[in-house]
Amino acid sequence: RKRRAQAALARVGLADLAGRWPFQLSGGQRQRVALARALAVEPHVLLMDEPFSALDALTREMMGFDLLRIFAERPKTVVFITHSVSEAALLADRVLVMSGRPGTVASEHAVPVARPRGPDSMKDPVLLDLTADLRDQLLRGHVLALAPVRVEHELAVRVVRDVEDRLDARHERHHRDVLRLRPG
Repeated sequence: RKRRAQAALARVGLADLAGRWPFQLSGGQRQRVALARALAVEPHVLLMDEPFSALDALTREMMGFDLLRIFAERPKTVVFITHSVSEAALLADRVLVMSGRPGTVASEHAVPVARPRGPDSMKDPVLLDLTADLRDQLLRGHVLALAPVRVEHELAVRVVRDVEDRLDARHERHHRDVLRLRPG
């Protein structure tokens, strides 16, 4: 177990900080530790809900490139929730645009940019066009969140669809409960 934890810390570039306490780490280092913790159990599917939202723009970008490097070495299926359009386009094989309540998949976009991706990929005209299209959808108010999906198999899409179904069911239950509470 200890060996696996040390290997996961090394994968995220923190092997030399293994003995530190959380208060001794920066925000970016804490996010790397969280990623290492998730990777240590070697999951088939990794769900990441806005993991970089509390980071400054440069650290967030660096974490995205770290994530690309890590998953190039050890491919995983990842469902990554973000509100960052450029982050979604850069990290994903497929971007699912989520609507407001009840949360549904409003649209789906393939990302036809070859891997491996890095800083130069952000200048790719295809990626820039996709980013512009996604941003337009955000500005029109059709989006609650973006779910870039790094797909190694279709399990990730099934997970997103299952979450969508659960949200729909919860919304329907809430609606029925509200109707029952209204006076006759």
